[in-house]
Amino acid sequence: QPPLDQIPRTGPPTETTIPNNVFNMEVTEALATCLLVTGQQCEMNQMNDLDSKQVILKEFQRCMYQIVQSALGRPRKFKKTLNCLDYY
Repeated sequence: QPPLDQIPRTGPPTETTIPNNVFNMEVTEALATCLLVTGQQCEMNQMNDLDSKQVILKEFQRCMYQIVQSALGRPRKFKKTLNCLDYY
């Protein structure tokens, strides 16, 4: 399988192309909610700015990976954990 940065961004969905409609309103709202909740958790835990940014970016990376894997119809390859995207 090619790396994600080499997957074509347009065209009909296949095993290696991402569908054009991946980021519909529901997915975008779920992603934004995940990032907001993560930021709020950082504030509640009184994390410093640098650590907060790293945690939020890590959550963004995790969510994007999950979205792309789902769009490509690939099964999850990580341990199931409770996360914001599970609610959408």
